[in-house]
Formats: sequence, structure tokens, C-alpha cells
Amino acid sequence: MGRITQKLKVGVRGSLDVVIEKTSVSPGGTLSGLVRLHADKPIVTHGLDVVFAGRERLEWDELNDDPGHPHNEKSVVHEDKMALLDSPGTGNTARTLEAGVHEYPFTFQIPQRLPESFTYTAKRIQGMDRVFIAVVYDVTASLLVDGFLKADLECIVPIEVRADSPQIHHCESFTTFKSDETKLLGIIKKGACDVILNVRANVLDATSTIVAHVDVSHSSNRELKSLKLSLVEDIEIDRKCYKTIRTGSRVLCSRFFEKRTLEAMATDTISSFALELPVTPNDVYGVEPLLPSMNSHFIVSLRYRVVLECKFPLSRRIEVDAPVTFVRTS
Repeated sequence: MGRITQKLKVGVRGSLDVVIEKTSVSPGGTLSGLVRLHADKPIVTHGLDVVFAGRERLEWDELNDDPGHPHNEKSVVHEDKMALLDSPGTGNTARTLEAGVHEYPFTFQIPQRLPESFTYTAKRIQGMDRVFIAVVYDVTASLLVDGFLKADLECIVPIEVRADSPQIHHCESFTTFKSDETKLLGIIKKGACDVILNVRANVLDATSTIVAHVDVSHSSNRELKSLKLSLVEDIEIDRKCYKTIRTGSRVLCSRFFEKRTLEAMATDTISSFALELPVTPNDVYGVEPLLPSMNSHFIVSLRYRVVLECKFPLSRRIEVDAPVTFVRTS
């Protein structure tokens, strides 16, 4: 009856607020606040509880049929319950709270290894559409009100868990090399092609500019048509209830360099270029790279790489990539 009467606003005798000192907390720290009860009339209650809880959610659609089939899975990350007001005895004994303002302070100890909050969205991952994954936390206060058609009182406040000190990663340049054949229409060999990709820094943040030095050496009689520099995300998701792993890749941001631009940038006869790619949220997905500190129940693997595509006229692309890591700016 409590849920129904709360929804219909029947028998409401007051309001419940949760006041948090800091809604962003760190693993290993403390979460402090108080529950404030405004009682308009005397309230008979069986107890007042406050819960700090975290959950990870995986949601997706399957759009084989319209409007699609929604799916969701959940995993409990953390749950800590505290009784702020017990009933004065055992059984169904209740207590009466007089009209007025009542305050009940609380403090939770945050586990050191608690996963950080995050949200991940993707348009499609191997048969999964509108993918949404998130680790969310909240503090919920509940006052159990006694009596027929008396509404229980509840207040929920979202909490962010975020580490104060990001994990330290050693930054260095990274060079990778690929040797391939340029083939007309993908069949007729037109000569060898060697591509060297050097990424100036392999540790970046979501506001960085990727700087790549590129050397393209080839014996083909066809000139280099274009280069494309991209930041690509690779992900593996474990759908626990289906016991299947889905994989996907998507371009977070990219930049295209056409022949005219490359001719102006070339520094010598061996087609050497310095390319820049600002890291920005993708216009389609509206996302930024997730950090390596992210800990997920459903995401098995999440990696990023800088990808260079070399294009020759009427030939297939030659692709080379370099792994990179993303960290927080502060």
C-alpha cells in the first residue's frame, strides 16, 4: 500500500530530504550527510533507513522488428544499509514522531576498490542497438509510515564516485611500421609500399591533439591520393545472461587529408607528413574516450588506437595503427 499511496499523494504527512556534504566522493573516503524529516502532522513509523548503493546496468535493443525488443541486465556493485531510527521494540511495535523538523546524521565508509561512476553509449555493437552501460550510485532514505492509506516517505540523491588521483601512466612516443603492395583494382600489383606511423604521445586526455608523423614510401607509378587519421575505439561486451560476448569498433573522431593538402605538407621526396587530429566528442555518438581506471562488470575489454589509412587511386587502402591510452586531465 505504501507505494500506491505515495504515487497518488494520499495520506502524505510530511516530506523527507537528504542533505549530502559532497555528492562526488572517492574510493576509500567517506560519504557524510543527514536525513531531514519535515513532519506536518504526528507520524507513526516502523523505522527510518538510509542506503548507499551502486548498480551497473546494461541496456540494449534489437531492432529486427519495429519498434524493437528492449533488453537489460543489472549487477549490484555495492550496498550499505544503515538504520537511523529503529522501532522501540520487536514485532510490529511502532513509534510516533511529533510534528516538526527531525534531523538524523549518517556517515558511510567508501570501499577502496569501489568502481568509479561512468556512462557508455553506442549506436550499435554487433547486433545490439542503442547500447547503454552505466555504473551509478545513490543514497536513498526511506521512512516507513504506519496506518491504512498512509504514504511512506522516500528521497533519492545521486552520487558520483571518482578517484582523486588518476592512475599514472608513462608517456612516450610509439612507432609502428607496415609493408604492403599497392594493387590496381585489388588484383594487379603496382609496387611495394612502406608506411611508418609515429605517434608523438601514446598517453592522451579527452582534450589532447593527436600528433602523428607519417612516412609513405612506395614504388608504384600511382601517386598517393589521400591520408585519413582516426581515433578508433574497440570494445568487448559480455552479455552474462546470454553467455555471449559481442565486439565492436567505432570511430570517435577523424580527419581527412586530400592530395592537394598533402602536396603542400610534404617535406621531401619520401612523402613525409606531420598530421594533427584534435580529440573531440563525435557528432554522431556524442562521446569521449573512457579512462583505463574504469572497472566494469559487462565491459570485458576497452581499447583505443590511432589509425592511419593510405589511399591510392583505384587501389585498396593500406592501414596501420598504434595503441594509445586516455587519462583524466585533473
